Amino acid sequence: MYKNKEPGPYFHLSLDDDFVEDLFDLNIGYYKVPTMAYYGESYPYGDMLGIIKSSGFRLNLPENVTNIIQSVEETYMTYPPPNKKGKWIPKPIHVPFPESIDFYWIVSNISELKEYKGNNMNLVNHAWAITDFHGQRRFKHIPTCILPISGVRELDYNGVKFNELRAEYMSMHFKQGCLSISPNNLKVGMSPRGDNKFWTVCICDDQPKAVISLQWVLTDNSLNTVFEQSKCLNDVLGRLNDPLLNFIFQSL
Repeated sequence: MYKNKEPGPYFHLSLDDDFVEDLFDLNIGYYKVPTMAYYGESYPYGDMLGIIKSSGFRLNLPENVTNIIQSVEETYMTYPPPNKKGKWIPKPIHVPFPESIDFYWIVSNISELKEYKGNNMNLVNHAWAITDFHGQRRFKHIPTCILPISGVRELDYNGVKFNELRAEYMSMHFKQGCLSISPNNLKVGMSPRGDNKFWTVCICDDQPKAVISLQWVLTDNSLNTVFEQSKCLNDVLGRLNDPLLNFIFQSL
């Protein structure tokens, strides 16, 4: 609770024996964490005001979130990517119980992305899930879901499944000499005003590993000073006094 944040303008802190900054992939331009971004050139995302990392086994995570991850091997049918729904043959993937579950509380501010005024964003898990990208096309099917808290809405077309894991297609490749993160799926409807708060759960079958994130996607600067001026997690929690956060971190 009193461990100092990492150097830099924002509140990045690992409660484990590593550093958030080491999670940044220079080749991709993304942190290896679930990230909300806009589809398009370079997949722009907001200011990462806060990234707090911990092993999920150390924290008090709500049961409705942790119960999404089965305690035994589970089989999921792959879901078609965009434009292939009429040609797609579903395939089963078998997901063993993950050997590790990482937790991230991620606070991003999208208010400065003025050129992107749409109300839909994409959940980008590529940097977390695909760790062996060296230029050739790589793809995976990642069981993924969202558990909403406030602001977000489920989309019928190319959206992330709410409250239930579904094996979603993702790929990384080069297109016309530039890195391409594909396809335009895993979309989430966002509130253009106010805060969007929700959980994400993702499982990688070949590691095996899982990640749970609590996402706060902010549309204004009202909390910037909290994350810019706080020195440790106890400072952040004290300034926010959020019941859910207090419950999650009370065991530390």
